[in-house]
Amino acid sequence: MREALIKATEVAGKRGLPVVPYWVCSGYDKSAPVEISVAASKHQVTLLIHAPSAPGWSRRTGMVADKSILLLTRASRGRVKTETARV
Repeated sequence: MREALIKATEVAGKRGLPVVPYWVCSGYDKSAPVEISVAASKHQVTLLIHAPSAPGWSRRTGMVADKSILLLTRASRGRVKTETARV
């Protein structure tokens, strides 16, 4: 993770661009690796953090430690369901 953050900062610094980070939660399997992608465009350097679950998320209780986190899950027929995290 540290190397990806350094790389994103280096690329952004060389091009004079902002770094725009996104944290993508891919599921509940905490054994899955964290993967990070860095992509540059003419407008920004995008930092994508792919993680198994949201920070503070508990599958057992369905609770999360931060009220500002929105949970987006796949509902029936490909629809996306958005919920405010419960504390």
